[in-house]
Amino acid sequence: MSDFYINASVDNPAIISNDNSRFTGVISGSYSNYYIKLLTVMPIEFKDRKDIGKIISDAIDSDFNLKTRSRLILPVFEEEDNLLVCKVEMFFSMNIPFADIVEIFKNGKKFSCRDVKRIELDFFSDCVEFPYLDDKSETPIVSCDSWKGLTFDDRLLSDVNYLMNESPFKRYYGIESQIRMVLSSLKSSIDSGGKRMTHCVLFGPPACGKTSVLTTLEEIVGKHNVLKLDATTTTKAGVEKLFLNTVIPPIIILEEVEKANEDWLRNWLSLLDERSEIRKVSHKETIVKDIDILFFCTVNDSDKFNDLLDGALASRCKNKIYFPRPTEETIKKILFRDVQENGGKVEWVEPALLLAKELNVDDPRVIISFLSGGDRLLDGSYQKDKKNCSENSIL
Repeated sequence: MSDFYINASVDNPAIISNDNSRFTGVISGSYSNYYIKLLTVMPIEFKDRKDIGKIISDAIDSDFNLKTRSRLILPVFEEEDNLLVCKVEMFFSMNIPFADIVEIFKNGKKFSCRDVKRIELDFFSDCVEFPYLDDKSETPIVSCDSWKGLTFDDRLLSDVNYLMNESPFKRYYGIESQIRMVLSSLKSSIDSGGKRMTHCVLFGPPACGKTSVLTTLEEIVGKHNVLKLDATTTTKAGVEKLFLNTVIPPIIILEEVEKANEDWLRNWLSLLDERSEIRKVSHKETIVKDIDILFFCTVNDSDKFNDLLDGALASRCKNKIYFPRPTEETIKKILFRDVQENGGKVEWVEPALLLAKELNVDDPRVIISFLSGGDRLLDGSYQKDKKNCSENSIL
């Protein structure tokens, strides 16, 4: 192996064991999960950052590599004093005693070991394919592929009857094309293993199904595969801390993006282009982490969204999906659905629709609220009260 490493500028510190001595007698054949934190320093001109997993693996005892059942390697790079500092977190499963793990990493010559722990990590075995290795096998560096195994029912794209009558999207009316556009981007990313990312913006007036469709998307792929953020409450520091210190799921949903502060939105520009990275730059350090995500965002004010960062964010959302106000026929179906799900009488639907037309209201949520009039809709008393209390400018 080429000697990419140089001696670290810090002394090898004591390993933090968290009183793991009770784990030294792991039963043979029983796999345990471990967490290791390493640090090494390389020349500033080191370019092969994506190969850091292979380099670290080569620097570890070969017998350890053969016994490792699965592993996840997460590197973070910082530039400091004309050197490239690499901080690495490793998660892996093995069936050897904890004391042997400590000995292997304590004696590492190419890195400084900062922490060794045995951990409980139930989801690790679920998201990793375990390749059992023999002497001729190539050691896998990152076995946990966030896109591998992610799927959904192909009938959602090919069978209209299934989509609108049997699938989790059956509650939504008049937006079949919008649903399929969302799913097409997802399928493209899945089929390419996360290499082809067609980021999406769902835009249009409030209460037209944007958030509902993305909530159902989360349901069909599993909540563990989706990270949902609210642009109105998320901060730049919060995004950097989250993305740099956490394993990020493959799908990101950002609500009401046009209400976000432009300063922290700049973080997303490198995440959503061909770089696929998050970058934190300060006067002391530069930290870069590669992340492959498929991005969905919702927008109510498209003009404001298009102006953000001089249009740079909008340009990265290639799949622009418009959600219009529902037609009268669609609103009727929505009202019937509400009566069926929440109780009431179907006779209330027509008076509610007529009242909406008289008040020039097209927001489905407002029209559904008219059903609270109940039987008073049938004799007109609710409509009279509503008109006496209404000011069209705030409906």
